[in-house]
Amino acid sequence: MSKEWVKIWSLPTYEEWATETSDGNQELHIIRKEPGEYLVVRAKLIFGETGLPGFEVIEEHRFPSHDEGLRQIETWKDTPEK
Repeated sequence: MSKEWVKIWSLPTYEEWATETSDGNQELHIIRKEPGEYLVVRAKLIFGETGLPGFEVIEEHRFPSHDEGLRQIETWKDTPEK
């Protein structure tokens, strides 16, 4: 079953997608422009009873181009949640 992904940020230097996980939290995929490279992160957003949510980085990579970063995100979207 394919998960529904929602793009929640779309800026020239930052993009973020989210989907709900089976435990009621959210998985995030982030691509951020940094000097000379793109940081790509797969993370789990964790909601507590109070305060701001925390997150746990599942995986992160650095790529020389935006397109390579997007390909990594597409790969993650096709893999089971962690």
